[in-house]
Parts: sequence; C-alpha cells; structure tokens
Amino acid sequence: MPYIRKEERESPIIKPIEGVCPASAGQLGYCIAKLIDNFLVYQTHSFETFAKVKGTLELVLDDWQRRFVNGYEDEKLKENGDVY
Repeated sequence: MPYIRKEERESPIIKPIEGVCPASAGQLGYCIAKLIDNFLVYQTHSFETFAKVKGTLELVLDDWQRRFVNGYEDEKLKENGDVY
C-alpha cells in the first residue's frame, strides 16, 4: 500500500511531487517511469531490486483499483444494470 508516515510526507523528496498533475495518460506514464528510473540510480540492478519495483507498482495499482475503480464499477452496475 502507498502509505507512509506523516513525517515522511514532508521530506524534500516527496513534497515537490504533491500537486503535480499530468495532463494525459502519456505524461502520467512518463512521470511514473522517471520516478522508477530515479529510484534505480541509487539501487543495485538485480532481480531483487526489480522485484521490489514491480511488487510496489502492483500493490499501488491494487490499492488504487480497490479504492477508486471498484466503487465506480459498482455505481455503474446499479445505474445501468448487470450484464450477467
């Protein structure tokens, strides 16, 4: 899950990205790719490091799906009826 302590949110690493709003899916993807690239600069390139990045992305995606997409889908199901 993408949760960090409040003190960490004030870090000079985290603070600058708050309020950043990519204008397109391409820009969002680019920003995510740059964050990963910057993270990898300080890591040993290894299976373990790449697994950490992949695992983090998957957990963040799962959390986002649970918190936003599932609720949207439930609303649309009620609004439009079930397809099954």
